[in-house]
Amino acid sequence: MRTLKKDRSLIKKYWALIILAGIFAVGIFIRVHAIETLPLLRGDEAVVGMDAIIGSQETDEANEQSGFFTAFVAFAFSLFGVSIPTLKLASIVFGSLTILSTYILAKQLLLFAQYNPLVRARLSFSQTAIESSALLSAGIVASNILHIAFSRNAYDTITAPFFLTLALASIWYALRTKHRSAFIGSGIVWGIGCYASPLFTVSLLMCVGVLALVFLFHNTQQRNKRIHSIHASISENEKINIGIFNVTLLVVLIPLFIKGFSFFAQNETTFLHQPDVFSSLWQNISTLVQSFFEGSPFFQEPFVALPLIPLFALGVLYLIWTLYNAIHHKNNALIVAQLTLLCAPLFLLLPALFTTTIDPGRILIIIPLLAIIASYGFLLITRLIFPTKQKRRSGWAPSFLVALFFLAGIFFIQNHSYTTYVSSATQSHPSYTTSQHINSFIQQQHDTTHIYLVVNTQELPFVPYPKSVRDTNTEHLPISGYSTLFLQHTNTKTPKKTTYISHTEIPHTIHTPAIIIPLEDTPAIREILRKEWDIGIATQYDSFWTYTIQ
Repeated sequence: MRTLKKDRSLIKKYWALIILAGIFAVGIFIRVHAIETLPLLRGDEAVVGMDAIIGSQETDEANEQSGFFTAFVAFAFSLFGVSIPTLKLASIVFGSLTILSTYILAKQLLLFAQYNPLVRARLSFSQTAIESSALLSAGIVASNILHIAFSRNAYDTITAPFFLTLALASIWYALRTKHRSAFIGSGIVWGIGCYASPLFTVSLLMCVGVLALVFLFHNTQQRNKRIHSIHASISENEKINIGIFNVTLLVVLIPLFIKGFSFFAQNETTFLHQPDVFSSLWQNISTLVQSFFEGSPFFQEPFVALPLIPLFALGVLYLIWTLYNAIHHKNNALIVAQLTLLCAPLFLLLPALFTTTIDPGRILIIIPLLAIIASYGFLLITRLIFPTKQKRRSGWAPSFLVALFFLAGIFFIQNHSYTTYVSSATQSHPSYTTSQHINSFIQQQHDTTHIYLVVNTQELPFVPYPKSVRDTNTEHLPISGYSTLFLQHTNTKTPKKTTYISHTEIPHTIHTPAIIIPLEDTPAIREILRKEWDIGIATQYDSFWTYTIQ
């Protein structure tokens, strides 16, 4: 009996951590399940993999992947070998950790919002409300299909929401606890985020805005507190702490500044002759809104946000209501927290609205913030159903269970949409499967057979496998070439004698016995092969064509 009571007390004490562990475990599972085939390897992912293999961990301007992310992929290869799952391991890790960082951010926001000792109890949040909001925010991110889709692709974009939530949580924690080490740690997190993803860099301006709000409203609070004979909120020590944060951030960013100035100097003409970005503003706004409901036409992943729109709308109303009460009761900490949460998504979307193309990563980076706002909608519903504190004590548990079931339903609907889309995309774009089929075919050939992969989309000088094209002064391989090249590195068998050639080199580079495989099959390539090597045997497979010369 005592053991049972002890177990119940432990569950009551650690219920939030238990639920968080469950949400985190489910989030990891749905990001790992069938990762090798759903979705199939994309060519730009293969470029990241090849960069990691050959040790090119500098930011690739052409592929727009950060050196930080490539280094993480290379580290995964060194631990677990080269494979499709290890290529996507970095995205899985950062995507899963975003679930935890969203929970931390939601919790730190509400804790910071109520640390003002002058605020009456009616404006404070109970520990249960704080935990419920944070858990629901984490659950929304864990089950969000766009976030899951990015977590299953080897793109550095997935690092942006993780570092954004962790950076914001760290600055709120530092401002609340006033620990000097917390300010140093926060500066480091903000700095590393800029290396992890270019999408994160705009968040630095948002950080400046947060600190400006803190100074603005706490200076007002400083005058109010003097009336009550309480020390000022912004003391000289705290100003020193914020200065330490700024210095730490600048030190971390010094290498990035040097590289940025160097890149600008080399590409000054390109920067100064950009097209008129304002002319497409309205089109970008409509495209952005459409992508919330129908999916992004650029990334081609579904993001059906309609089920969460009502909850998000209620969350915005709750934010406005609490902001009004905070102003009325002079709760400046709550004013800063709620203004940040309300304005941050709009601020982060501004670069997407004033550019000529919509990057779906701009939507991805604000998903944790939208999730927190949606969780506030849950708080509002609970307050409306259970208006008194006594009723809310008994109403939190059933309300939270209903919210979790609601999230599960949304996830299953969106997951069905996602899997259906990926299946149809694979059928409508055979190039997704061609590289896998070609790689399997190559592995079945005898070791003495020469394999020639014809790169017929560009004129390329002779590039022998496995030497990367990045080691020569040539153009890049086409996307299909990188996919095949990377897949050959994933094999445990000794690589075949494989050579990448352009179609103009076909008559001059054949070493028999040989099999010639066009990466992108065209009638022109077939005609060249039959004309120059009329003794060959043509074979048509499901997704590719070969020409065998004995």
